[in-house]
Amino acid sequence: MNGQQNMLRLLRTPVSKCRFVQCSRMQTRWFTKESPVDFDPVKNLQLSTASLPPSPPLKQKFISQRMSTKELEQVEIGIGNHRRPERLSDWIAFWMASGLIHGPFLWGFRSRYIHPAVTFETISGVPGMVGGMARHLRSLRKMRHDYGWIHHLLDEAENERTHLMIWMRETSPSYLERLSVTFAQAAYFLAYGLCYELLPGVAHRTTAYLGEEAVWRYTLLINDIDHGKCENRKAGDIAREYYNLPEDATLRDVAVAVRMDKASHRDVNHHFADRIHAGRENLHENYSPRKHCVGRKVIPIEAHGMSLERTDFVMER
Repeated sequence: MNGQQNMLRLLRTPVSKCRFVQCSRMQTRWFTKESPVDFDPVKNLQLSTASLPPSPPLKQKFISQRMSTKELEQVEIGIGNHRRPERLSDWIAFWMASGLIHGPFLWGFRSRYIHPAVTFETISGVPGMVGGMARHLRSLRKMRHDYGWIHHLLDEAENERTHLMIWMRETSPSYLERLSVTFAQAAYFLAYGLCYELLPGVAHRTTAYLGEEAVWRYTLLINDIDHGKCENRKAGDIAREYYNLPEDATLRDVAVAVRMDKASHRDVNHHFADRIHAGRENLHENYSPRKHCVGRKVIPIEAHGMSLERTDFVMER
C-alpha cells in the first residue's frame, strides 16, 4: 500500500522537481523526487557543449602515464601475428579483407605515406559503429541486455575516428580522394551491415584481418620514417593530447601509438569472432581459449627495404 502511495505521489510531482538517478550497471533509470533542478534541455545542451574541449579527450589508459618513445616501442603487440583461417567462415573473412586491402580503392593512394593512413582510417571507423548499432537494435528487438558489446564496439569506432582526425592534421586529401572515400564508405557500410546481420562472426573476423594489415602498414610507415623516406616532423596537438605524449613527440611516436590501438582492435575482434563461434557471447563470462603457434615465416618487403616475421597461430577449440 505504501509503495502505491509513493508511486502516486511521484507521478503527481512536477517535472521540474524530478531528476534521473542511475540504479544499476544496466543503465536503468527512474524519476525520484529530489531537490529541484533546472529542467531546460536546450540550455543544458548549450552548457554541456560549451565545456567540450576542442580536441578529443585523453585516452583512458594514458591518463596516469606519459610514455616515451622507448617505452612505446617496448610494448609487445605481436607485430607479425596472423590468425590462420581454419573453417569456411574464416576463409570468407580472409578473402573479404584481402579484397579490401588489395582492391583498386587503396592502390591509388600508395605513392604517398600519410594518405594511405587517412584512407584506411575512413574505412576502419565503419565496423565498430555498424556493429554497435546492430547490437543496439538487436537488444531492443529481443528485449534483453547486450552483455557489454555495444560499449566496446562504439569505443572502437570513436578510437578509429580519432585516428582519422590525427592524420588529417598531417595532410589534406584532394577532392578526388574525398569523393572516392565517400563512395567507398557508403558501399562498405551497406555491405558490412548486411554481413553483420547475417554472419556477425565473419564480420568481426574480417575486421580482425584488416587490423592485422593495419599493424603491418604502420610498421612499414615507421620503417620509412627511420630511413628518411618520410619526414619525422613534430606530432600534432590532437595526437599529443589524446595519447598524452610529451611536447617534443614526433610523427614516429604517433605511428607507434596508433599501431598499438590497431593491434588491440585486431586481437579483440578475433576474440569476438571466437566467442560467436563458440556460442559464448556474454562478455561477463570468462572465455580464454589458448593460442597455439603453428608456424613462422619471414616475408621480405623489397619496396621498403625490410622484412617482417609473420607468426601464424590458431586457437584451441
